[in-house]
Amino acid sequence: MNRLKKLFSDYVRGKTTTTEKRIVELWYDKKASAHTDIISDEEAEVFSKQAWSEFVLLRNKQSSATTRNALLAFGGLVAAAMVLFVVVLNFSFSKKNNRDEGMLTTEMRISRQFTTQDRMKKITLPDGSKIFMNLGTSISMYEGKFNAHQREIWLDEGEAFFEVIKNVNRPFII
Repeated sequence: MNRLKKLFSDYVRGKTTTTEKRIVELWYDKKASAHTDIISDEEAEVFSKQAWSEFVLLRNKQSSATTRNALLAFGGLVAAAMVLFVVVLNFSFSKKNNRDEGMLTTEMRISRQFTTQDRMKKITLPDGSKIFMNLGTSISMYEGKFNAHQREIWLDEGEAFFEVIKNVNRPFII
């Protein structure tokens, strides 16, 4: 009898093989046409109630799983939309900043010159002035603006000797 209940229970849950499904359907067809009782009415009633409760439980599980999956999918869409928004926002600010930085770098690009610990260096500037850099020295200056209104150089580190071409209109600033 337990085997029969398990077979019907599996049938209701949709967990039967094709052969088992066919056996249950043949039994039902035979029962409907012959009106003979294979199981008693009480057992049929108990089985019917049990099958119905299992069906309701299964339906509720599927319903809650579907709801949970829908919420997860919606949450995933919201997260994807937020990521896309942040990427677009970052891209637009980055583009604006790059444009602004591009303006600054064209106007104020700094050139750095340095020497290593084993070699001295001589630099001739666009106005003809010369810089003799000692070991481990670094200097910085604006590119393109060196001759505009003033000649400005920063001695960042170390020692240097300057041979400056005199020009009263454009002072040489170190």
